[in-house]
Amino acid sequence: MPFTPFHLGPALFLGIPLRKYIHAPTFILANVILDVEPLLVLTLGLNYPLHGYLHTFIAAISIGVIFSLAMFFLERIMHPLYKTLLFETDAILKKRSFLIAGVMGTMLHVLFDSPLYPDIKPFYPLAANPLYGSASSLEISLLSVWMGILGITFYLLLVLSKTYTRVRERRNIKASIARYSRVPRNARQTCLPRSLSAANRSRSIKAEKTIVKRGRMAQSQTECSKKQWRLFT
Repeated sequence: MPFTPFHLGPALFLGIPLRKYIHAPTFILANVILDVEPLLVLTLGLNYPLHGYLHTFIAAISIGVIFSLAMFFLERIMHPLYKTLLFETDAILKKRSFLIAGVMGTMLHVLFDSPLYPDIKPFYPLAANPLYGSASSLEISLLSVWMGILGITFYLLLVLSKTYTRVRERRNIKASIARYSRVPRNARQTCLPRSLSAANRSRSIKAEKTIVKRGRMAQSQTECSKKQWRLFT
């Protein structure tokens, strides 16, 4: 499958739903990284098989490990972007999750290509390819496309769900701020909605303090007026 976009179908279909257990960006990129080999052969006109040693399981495992370690060391830099794109959750993944994602991605690439091309030797050093012809090009392509559609659908639902959650939390913050101004100070934090995250709870408290501070003078003047009225009556 020299056209890399087809490999994105299985990558999205498995990577996004399993992002809590494996590193999704590593898995997605590992599904396409092996196509650097046919790309170089075609662009440079090399006298080399279109699917050579990189399209073997033994090489795929090695490349998957190396690539996953590189992604692991880049995680601190790339994590904010991955989280914004919803490719990662708040959970901190260990190095094992990166290794599994990298090896699974490269091996899945070889597995999808092996039935299509006679020059692939997936079980190298064995020259035979017992997987060749087990599925037609149309079947593999349709499977990849449908997996891609399902993966994109899942991702869009994930984006919509996250957007709805953020809008709901903002509404809860505004409602909480309005409610805090009418609650005694020693009981205000107990009125925070449990659904709010720690960051939003902190923002709610800060906003509430600002509102209460502005109204403190008017409240004290009102109480003073009430005391004076009681003295006269």
